[in-house]
Amino acid sequence: MKQKASIKIAVFDDDPKVLENYLGPLRKDPSFMIVGLAQDSEAMYHLIHKTTPDMALLDITAPESATNEAPYSFVWVISDLLQRYPHLKILILTMHADLPLVSTVMRSGAHGYLLKGDLAAARDLPNILRGVMRGDTYLSADLRQPWQPQNLALAQRLTRRQLAVLSMCAAHPNERTAQLAERLNISGQTFRNHLAASYERLGVVNKTGALIKARELGLITPLLTPHVQPTPPQIFQPSVLAPDQLRVLYRAELEHVEHERQHWASTFHALLNKVGLIKISLGDDPPPAIAETYQAIVSEMRRANLRLNPLSLHSGLSPALKTLAQTLREQGAAEVDLEVANSLERYPADVERHLFRIAQLVGENAVRHACAGRIVIHGELAPGKVQLQIEDDGLGFEMEREVTVMRLIERGQLGLAAMYKHALVCQARLRLTSRVGQGTTAEIVWPTPP
Repeated sequence: MKQKASIKIAVFDDDPKVLENYLGPLRKDPSFMIVGLAQDSEAMYHLIHKTTPDMALLDITAPESATNEAPYSFVWVISDLLQRYPHLKILILTMHADLPLVSTVMRSGAHGYLLKGDLAAARDLPNILRGVMRGDTYLSADLRQPWQPQNLALAQRLTRRQLAVLSMCAAHPNERTAQLAERLNISGQTFRNHLAASYERLGVVNKTGALIKARELGLITPLLTPHVQPTPPQIFQPSVLAPDQLRVLYRAELEHVEHERQHWASTFHALLNKVGLIKISLGDDPPPAIAETYQAIVSEMRRANLRLNPLSLHSGLSPALKTLAQTLREQGAAEVDLEVANSLERYPADVERHLFRIAQLVGENAVRHACAGRIVIHGELAPGKVQLQIEDDGLGFEMEREVTVMRLIERGQLGLAAMYKHALVCQARLRLTSRVGQGTTAEIVWPTPP
């Protein structure tokens, strides 16, 4: 007589092929029953309501519905599922290893966080699930470190209702306020009040800013796949434009570039998902040459993904600079000294992003083009003020007395031009000093001194 399954499991992931290596051991174990697989949030709710599983394995970047490709609000969904089904155990299965995101997921009530590609966990999945059902909490080995207190403090800025309102805005970007309010069973005015309160707590002035900031803090699902392709900015002659007009032009251009970065970050994420299957299929003892090649490919893809989408920026400029220093070392700089004190200071999301991109461009230029052997990043992150200085001992170059973006573009110095564009858009002051054979120094001050 066949043993009756004692643990029913519902699976939510938009890429079922990736899951087969994890679900295989469960299908062979009579104490588990896979009750169904959902590929979007609406189907997942229907599946759980219909089958009342004991456990749900959830990815955090699947779409909201078959007709809405926006990522579902995993934070709100986890809380909502646990309120509706108090007995349900929730285990996250994803490629995302960014600490603020893990922290937010676990605070929302999840009972475990498992990284795709964690071979040891994949082999031991039946025992892990049994432990979770007994009340254990499971984290993949790479995540077993203390969460940063500042990340928790940032994540607690919003109330549960404010988070729900923002989550709905993110998951249903094309719906009007009345429709979104109806989803939460509140009035349109109450919805607007909660939305306005979230603006104040996040330090922004509109819904777009609030969604960007909430994503950077790991409060809502990262927007990995762009859904509306913006029209590339037209090419104007900057010499006839006023500074404010230039700022608008460059902002549009840089937003387009950032959009493309997110697109390619999404592409690398999807590829890493699939490449993770190779590691599992290789078994415990693959040929050394194959194992080495696999590791090299994965490492390079992860580095590229971090350059495109610096997840550490979710936690602030200070941890982002720390990650940048490590990345520059990996890119070939013999020595990178970070002499910026750890800081919990946060600045407007777009300011942090532009300042980081300037520092990133300066550092990468030093490694790639100036052949620098040593880079020093020092300065101060103070309340309402940023002062950074980045020095290198590279080849250096002759600076013109008057530097303009158009002149840099004409000379083919596109990296330098991009630095000045970022500075102009976020109203920072950027000063470069360099001489052939004596290295380069970049001074970044925000906001621009009067």
